[in-house]
Amino acid sequence: MGKRRLLTGILTGAAVGGIVTLFDKQTREYTTEKLHTVKENSSYWAQHPSEAVHNVRTALDKFSESFPDNASNVLSALESAERQLEKVSGNRNGEVKQLEELDQ
Repeated sequence: MGKRRLLTGILTGAAVGGIVTLFDKQTREYTTEKLHTVKENSSYWAQHPSEAVHNVRTALDKFSESFPDNASNVLSALESAERQLEKVSGNRNGEVKQLEELDQ
């Protein structure tokens, strides 16, 4: 029962927040413009489904081609960050030991 109330509260809050923001004239104009653009695009893609599928396939091909390069770059960055963290934590451990020795 609590989960349902939480979800209902979140959705209600989002709806009320959206309605409140529409009191601003610029927000209403922007929303109208974006909804019009979505309507035009969805109408076009509904009339040209093969082109939509082709575009999605092309985008997926580009992603799958660049993924190995990006994945290796991310792994390199993570390894570098790990080395830096080890250096910092190693330095801190050394500093802590020195401070402990000074306290004695």
